[in-house]
Formats: sequence, structure tokens, C-alpha cells
Amino acid sequence: MAYYNYWQDEYARRNTMHTKMVEQAGADRNLFQGSPWSHHIDLKFPEIFNTGSPYNIPAGHSADLGALRAHYEKKNVEVEEKRIAKLKEMAGEREILQRRKEVEEALLADKKAPSILQWMGLQRPE
Repeated sequence: MAYYNYWQDEYARRNTMHTKMVEQAGADRNLFQGSPWSHHIDLKFPEIFNTGSPYNIPAGHSADLGALRAHYEKKNVEVEEKRIAKLKEMAGEREILQRRKEVEEALLADKKAPSILQWMGLQRPE
């Protein structure tokens, strides 16, 4: 008799474990379906919208990507302007350091410092 009761106990344990797992899966599904959806989708490239087949698509059935294109062009222009400003700032610092070095060398050699016109390349050195 104990032999048969062992299997009944094992089946009861398995059924209890499976019931708990199904209840947990249902609670998880309810949690995920009840949570608010984020409308933000990070795109690696704007052409991801047009990855479908270009054949047999009636006219007017693709999305207008003008606003999306304008957004990415504006973003690209802003990044490019920041990069150019940083390069100009670095070039300006380099010119100032070069000018300071020339003046210091001229003072150390007891020579006349080059004029601003000579420095800009508009006048020949004396």
C-alpha cells in the first residue's frame, strides 16, 4: 500500500509545482500586458522603415518620411556644427601658441618680432 501512496504523493507534488509555475506565468503575462508601452523606438538608420519589398506596392501606401528625414538632417547639422566649432577652437589655440613661440624666439634672439602682416603672410619678412 505504501508503494502506491508514494506515487500519489509524487504526482501531488508535481501537480502543485506545475500549478505554481502556471500561476506565476499568468501573473508575469498580466504584468507585461498591463504596463504602459514606450512609444520611443531608437532607430539605427531611417531606412529601416523601408526594408520591405519595393515591388507590388501601390502608390501612396508607404509612409511619408519627410519629417523623419528633416529630423535626422537637423541632428546631423547640429553635430557637424559642434565638430567644426571644436576644430576652429583647436586651430585658434594652435595659432596663438605658434605666435607666442615666434615672439619668444625673437625676443631671445634680440630680433624684431614679426608684424601681424608678416605673421598673416601679407608682407614679406625684412
